[in-house]
Amino acid sequence: MTANQQHEAGVVQAILEQLEQHTLPRTVDIRARVDAGERLADSDTQFLEEVLQGLRRDGPYVQHHPEWEPLYSRIIDLYDQITRRALENEQRR
Repeated sequence: MTANQQHEAGVVQAILEQLEQHTLPRTVDIRARVDAGERLADSDTQFLEEVLQGLRRDGPYVQHHPEWEPLYSRIIDLYDQITRRALENEQRR
């Protein structure tokens, strides 16, 4: 493995650990709250903006490692579900 491949593998591992240990659990929690009719807190909105930026930034790394596509896609799907539901919740008020 070349130094560049080792570097990329390390970056991908760090991205995936962040997604699995922090991003996914918090995103699932936010989805549960908006599904229950709650509004997004400012901290939720900021977190979701950071998630979207991270997904855009890290997408090229994940594209080179298709085995991680299901996790990456799940977070994108959760983001979409949260934003749609949060908008519905806001419109009901």
